[in-house]
Amino acid sequence: LHSLRRRQRQMCIRDSLTTSATGNFQSSFNSSQLQNSQIEEGGKKIFGPEARLLFIKSLQFTLKRQSRWLIKEQALPQEFDKVIKIIWIKLLKSLENDNNDNEFDEQGEGQTFDSNEEQGQFNELMRKRKDKNRYRLSLVTTLAIIYMSSVQLGIPIYTCDLIKWAMSGRLPYFKSNEKLPESWRIQLPNYYLGVLEGGKGPQEGQLFTHVAQLCAKTDFTKEFNLRVNYECLTFKLMLSNVLRPEFFLFAIQLIKTTSEKQDFELN
Repeated sequence: LHSLRRRQRQMCIRDSLTTSATGNFQSSFNSSQLQNSQIEEGGKKIFGPEARLLFIKSLQFTLKRQSRWLIKEQALPQEFDKVIKIIWIKLLKSLENDNNDNEFDEQGEGQTFDSNEEQGQFNELMRKRKDKNRYRLSLVTTLAIIYMSSVQLGIPIYTCDLIKWAMSGRLPYFKSNEKLPESWRIQLPNYYLGVLEGGKGPQEGQLFTHVAQLCAKTDFTKEFNLRVNYECLTFKLMLSNVLRPEFFLFAIQLIKTTSEKQDFELN
């Protein structure tokens, strides 16, 4: 019986890895596998605010690895790492303000209910509204921070580049949990370990959503550079669509003619 259980565990571990079309190992953990694994490791995990704090530290650890790779492999300036830290700290401060916001708690004050069922429904509605407005951190968050840091410094790195590098396994992304210090991996709940697996990889629409949320959380339009390096972007688009060289000159001239500030800024 003991050998049978050990064989079943080995099969679960083997089946939890899948290979994508690009040759990347990706996570296929389901909820039952994560739950069973957590039961087996009971007593070593931490939960609640302590677990979330360790998860944030893990994301920061991954973000640092990504920044080092970009500086080394893409020859980015050292200032790039400093800008990433500034945006990351501003995001964390905004999340701390969200946790201290009593807006939804205040809405429940003074409410009267005819039954416990109505009160339960109201509390559930408040919980869902609070969750809907809460920014959920993930590995895609790190890509959004990297992109907005490139905007700040005027570096021609775009969302399509980040997705391509992550999916190819060049930019640290998939299985980020395996690169964490061992003590962190032991303590992190399996839900967070699953998030740090990377899933199916970053999707374009998902990254756009995180970029928009990041800009809103950090007041990016008020405190950072808004100029998009449209010359390099136009050139990249021209090459990817195999357009004639005349298109590049025409597009640049059109942007300059129609822009009030002779520039191309985020609004």
